[in-house]
Amino acid sequence: MNDEFLQRIRKAPPPQFLAGLKARLDRQAPLAPAPRRRWTFTRGLLVGLLLGGAAFAFLARLLPGPQPTPVHVTHAVPLGPVWLPDHVVSRSEPAQLPVPTQSAALPQRPGTASPPAVRSSSPADPPSFERVRVVAASTAYPVAWGTASRFARNISGRAKVEINTANPFNSLCTSDPSGADLVALPRRITRWEFNRCSRSGVYGGLVEVKTGYQAIALARSPLYGPLKLTARDLFLALAKQVPDPNQAGKLIDNPYTTWNQVDPTLSYDRIQIVGPALSTPAGKLANALLLESGCNTFPWLAALRDFEPERYEQICGSLREDGAYQVAAPGAGFAYLTTNPTALGVFSPNEYGLGHSDLVLIPVDGIAPTPENVSAGTYPLERPLYLYMSAYRALGNQVIMSFIRANMAAKDLYASDPDGWGFLQLNKSEIDANLAIAQERRPLRF
Repeated sequence: MNDEFLQRIRKAPPPQFLAGLKARLDRQAPLAPAPRRRWTFTRGLLVGLLLGGAAFAFLARLLPGPQPTPVHVTHAVPLGPVWLPDHVVSRSEPAQLPVPTQSAALPQRPGTASPPAVRSSSPADPPSFERVRVVAASTAYPVAWGTASRFARNISGRAKVEINTANPFNSLCTSDPSGADLVALPRRITRWEFNRCSRSGVYGGLVEVKTGYQAIALARSPLYGPLKLTARDLFLALAKQVPDPNQAGKLIDNPYTTWNQVDPTLSYDRIQIVGPALSTPAGKLANALLLESGCNTFPWLAALRDFEPERYEQICGSLREDGAYQVAAPGAGFAYLTTNPTALGVFSPNEYGLGHSDLVLIPVDGIAPTPENVSAGTYPLERPLYLYMSAYRALGNQVIMSFIRANMAAKDLYASDPDGWGFLQLNKSEIDANLAIAQERRPLRF
């Protein structure tokens, strides 16, 4: 493009063109004005609320009003027998909850048993017991259990009796609060057991209380008269294993079948003893008393009781199983001996007293099972029953004292009550002496 071309373009249009353009513009309609924007109801409502809230907040700052009430916050209720579910904490109670003391009674729901009281191992704070835990040896268990069953019915408080076939005395020789309150043994503890227990933390010393005796009687038909037996004869005749007569310290299976093989001075009669079933309390007692005393006549076997009690129990507590010991139904022993005059029968001393006119009593080591001989400890087929306790644990515990008294009481000693089978009561002077020991918590001295 040059300047001449640009110059021509800048020239004014012809008059005819301008007149026609003006005429066309004059004929067009004028433009409509733009519509005004309208407020909807929703938009107005939102604006009104915003303005009203702002105004209310402004006035609340300017005008004084009531102060808010402080909220009282309580602590959470601990889950436990003291507070759940009977106790409800309200907002009006203080924030700190009371802590129950050790001696406070725990509230119980209706129909629930009372829990055992908390036990403390500290000698400065003796607990209050609600029940008694008794651990018994296997052959002392029937008497202890029978006592507990009567005790629970007649005395407020309960006794829980457990059996321990290994070493029940260990459950007492501990400072653990869950240990036994009483231990029932069919013998007196040894000096070795006493020393070991005294070193284990038993507070206040050990208390020993004799509660009665266990005994059995032997009898047979009067046709041939009594045998002159010793405790050793009975052990050699009835034990599963016996000492080898040809080699000291060795055991052999029992080879004897007749009494004269055991002792040449005895009659040539088959070894046959009839007694209660060995699975019953009476049978377990007969098993123990027939063997223990004779086993202890061998010093090397008696020494096992202190240092190898399990082996001692195995040797001195195992009857032979080849028919020398036969089981008689309860009450049938008298009739069996009438038709088998060379057999011996095992009875409770009181049970024998019911039918002694038809039988002849057999002394052992020349001693008859009279109450006087049993009390003196001279009759071989008997043993005392003892309860042992910690002097501290018995402090102020009348439940323990009630159980001890019940243990000394007379029982139904006949075949109808297997728990009292073989039990002989202490005489009055022995009862008074042992109750005084228990009441005063007099420590045992060796």
